[in-house]
Amino acid sequence: MSELSRMLIRRAIADLQRSAPASPANRAINYAYAIGMIDLAHAEETITVADYDEFRRQAQLAQLPKEAANA
Repeated sequence: MSELSRMLIRRAIADLQRSAPASPANRAINYAYAIGMIDLAHAEETITVADYDEFRRQAQLAQLPKEAANA
């Protein structure tokens, strides 16, 4: 089950990254979805605390403009 959780979280983060040129509302929805997937997997204990921290970091970086994320 944890591999399925990781796959779904990676997909949500990828969707968030692809939504960079979209409207702020669209990005906010994608960010909330990615964070929700991460929190749910953590609550169900299908990912480790290290995975949780890493996925949260990736989601936060994905929502930043590309210039800020590369700095």
